[in-house]
Amino acid sequence: MPDEVLVDTVDDSVLVITINRPQVRNAVDEAVAVGIAEALSRLDSDDTLSVGIITGAEGSGRPRRHSGLRRETAVEVDGVLS
Repeated sequence: MPDEVLVDTVDDSVLVITINRPQVRNAVDEAVAVGIAEALSRLDSDDTLSVGIITGAEGSGRPRRHSGLRRETAVEVDGVLS
């Protein structure tokens, strides 16, 4: 998983996915999309996880789509299209 996406568990049942690209206001590029898809696959396959939270690194505002990533671009990881 790329360093731009950090994954941690809280209380053994909550998966926290953090987009860690504050230098570009947490813009989502292809690597981030793949990292999120992998984390969501983990959430789907791990019966001990019941909640997933996607957040952005501090001080960066809300996540945005990277200007270099076309809207039509989709990434598939383990059957999940993102």
